[in-house]
Amino acid sequence: MSSQPEATEDTPRPPQPPRRRKGGGTRPWTHLWAIRREWSFIFGKPPTWHELSSLRSAVLEPAQISADLSNDDLLTSSLAEKKGVLITLLQFAGWISLLPLANRFSNTSFFVVTATIPTTTLRAAPPHPLPSNLTLLPVSCPDHRIRELLSQGHVVVYCADATHQRHPLAVPVLSRLAPCCPLPEIAADLQCPVLGCAPEREEKLNQWRLEKIALPSSGSPGTATAAVMSWVSEKIRALPLQWSWGNDFWHLRRPTFLLASRTSGWCLPDQAEIKKFRIVVRAPNWLGDAIMHLSAVRALKNGRHDTHLTVLCPSHLADLYRACPFVDAVLDFPKKSSLLRVATQIRESGFDLAVLAPHSWRTALEAWLGGVPARAGTTRRGRCWPAITHPASNLLSHGRDRHQALSWLRTIHLWGGAADRSPACLPHEAATPSYGVIAPGAEYGPAKRWNPTRFAESAQALSLRITRWIIVGARGDQAACTAVAEAVQGAENQCGNTTLTELMTLLRGASLCLGNDSGVMHLAAFCGVPTVAVFGSTEPRSTAPFNGGTAIVRKQTACSPCFRRTCPFGHYRCLDSVQAADVAAAAERLLDGQTPAPVTGLAWHGAVR
Repeated sequence: MSSQPEATEDTPRPPQPPRRRKGGGTRPWTHLWAIRREWSFIFGKPPTWHELSSLRSAVLEPAQISADLSNDDLLTSSLAEKKGVLITLLQFAGWISLLPLANRFSNTSFFVVTATIPTTTLRAAPPHPLPSNLTLLPVSCPDHRIRELLSQGHVVVYCADATHQRHPLAVPVLSRLAPCCPLPEIAADLQCPVLGCAPEREEKLNQWRLEKIALPSSGSPGTATAAVMSWVSEKIRALPLQWSWGNDFWHLRRPTFLLASRTSGWCLPDQAEIKKFRIVVRAPNWLGDAIMHLSAVRALKNGRHDTHLTVLCPSHLADLYRACPFVDAVLDFPKKSSLLRVATQIRESGFDLAVLAPHSWRTALEAWLGGVPARAGTTRRGRCWPAITHPASNLLSHGRDRHQALSWLRTIHLWGGAADRSPACLPHEAATPSYGVIAPGAEYGPAKRWNPTRFAESAQALSLRITRWIIVGARGDQAACTAVAEAVQGAENQCGNTTLTELMTLLRGASLCLGNDSGVMHLAAFCGVPTVAVFGSTEPRSTAPFNGGTAIVRKQTACSPCFRRTCPFGHYRCLDSVQAADVAAAAERLLDGQTPAPVTGLAWHGAVR
């Protein structure tokens, strides 16, 4: 009878031995920096040169295949109870302990959950033969199959540093939240014992010992997995020279560094020490872009249960992010700060990941000089590895036909986050009767600025509904704001007199806002104000407010959208075609509580989302 088990559809294909690199090793010396950083995190101090040179890898010579296994009477007593046994291997090199264990218990069936045959760790060819009572199962093996095997009294073995492909659980490992295989939950439900197999001494890689892992008698889902991974963490810290950096429990995956979409749940025991996963988001420099990016920032925060999210932004946007409940901290810098000054701010905080919303090379250099090991962002303007370690190249495929917020949300989903399309808004606090707000400016250029006289005509047409108007804008909008204030009786001109916080307070108390495609328009929508926006050279499909309370007024022309700051033909027909009656009619529908309807002439009829 052959010692090799019969191949089935679920049995992985035997792999070829790994190729050896130049110099005889299987891992390049460039990984030493990664080993040193991860060692410092786990053990609290960097490794000495002796420790670094003594690290053992999972690559074994053929002469090292035989292994001594002590305390195997635990398996004998566990099998005597007529129950199945779940064995947790500390690391991939623990496969060598299975060979003598399976030979010693030849009358017991061992089922090994693995992605590849364990002989991938060997340099020998052909692959080392497996015992006849050892059967391989794919990682995608369904839970009911594992439950059936344990119920029948068999032994199921899995590697602790291999995550389940379908629905891992996020539990603490080495003081950080990580996706882990949930097989201990099945064993705890069936009251089957769980054994751990770990190296017995640091000096000998081929000496292993079985230990019984105590599982909680009762608790929430995930407590059994958390108990097993707590044992794993203790063993790794107790035997540092046996620890291989290949055990990537909490390494940042590419591209999925978030956990929301690739885990089935979380478990944080009360006594567990969790180090926060520190994310810094480099915000856009424009107010409108920053507000459209807020849904993605919230998705980043919700992508991991251990996230501490910091936003790095220009000083004039700091109050916006401080008003967001999903932002933990804000780092702001003056408008003309040097690259080294911003990089110093980043380095002093010590982040694990940087998400770069702008497409510039400067933001990538800020994060790189700031010592952030992982940087996520778009690959525009030639930014690639190593400047960007987690690319968001899908943002380039949608062009200007897809909303910017949706593109970023899709990227967050590809990074492992949850795709939440609900807009990020503040609660609206308008009283009755209230006032209206007019924002006639737009910093982008004249191709976005509707005629101030027509803003005044729209306000006059709404005089029976709104009797008080407040004109707002930046200091560069002084001329347009003055023209509107002079044409509207009793209007209050606050152009250039409000901070961002004061403007947000003003908008939250308004009952209506009239404006162009500008930052104030996005801010009004963020504050929950019914808004009427006039679009000219830009496309509402990509830059309209990401909520359902904004009415878009736009007249389609043959040359729009051109996305120019100034009209290349000099006629601004896309703006001049919009009449005051069109804006007033859209405002009337909003004040009546109706859903914003598309106006005749729109290039795109439908909701922004």
